This record gives sequence, C-alpha cells and structure tokens, in this order.
Amino acid sequence: MTLDPTVSLGALLAVGVTLFLAALAGYAGYVRLSSKVVEVEGRARDTDKAVEAYGSALAQLRLHVSETCVKKDDLEKIEMRLFTKMDTVEHSIRNALTEVVKAMRPTRRGSE
Repeated sequence: MTLDPTVSLGALLAVGVTLFLAALAGYAGYVRLSSKVVEVEGRARDTDKAVEAYGSALAQLRLHVSETCVKKDDLEKIEMRLFTKMDTVEHSIRNALTEVVKAMRPTRRGSE
C-alpha cells in the first residue's frame, strides 16, 4: 500500500469531517456521562442522608419500646401469677359452695 500523492482535497475533507464527527460524538458522550455521574453522586448523598435519618429514627424507636413496653418474660411472669390467683379463687368458690350446701342440709339427729 502506497500513499498516492494525488489524493484529492475532497477525500481529505471527508476523512477530516469523519474524524471531527467521531471526536465530537466522543466529547458529547463524555459530557453526558459526566452529567450522569454528578446526578448519581447527588442521589447517593441524598440516600446517605435518608439512611442516617432512618437509623436515628430506629434508635429512638428502640429506646421508646424499651422504656414503655413490657418484655415478654415479664408478661409471662405476670400471666403465671394471674393463673395461680385465678386457680386459688376458683378453689375458694368451689369450697364455699360446698360449705353452703352442707350448711343447708338438715342434720340427722339420730347420728348426733
């Protein structure tokens, strides 16, 4: 392959325009990507702020729950105490009814 010294001005102009358009497209792509990078960085900063806000809100919620809500173990202890008391009350009521029935029965004088 040899260079032809008789290359026309039109051919040189066509190659020049092609190279210019390729460089222009590359620059436009670079500018577009740069603007996207800036946009994504802005969203990332906003997301970081939101994550920090949610983290502090979660910490406050945990503190609130630990201060105001009952733990499961404590609730189970109270439940067991209530069941024990209810069993005692039920037993007392049954005994009281038995005693009332005994008191209402006539006594046999022959067995005294």
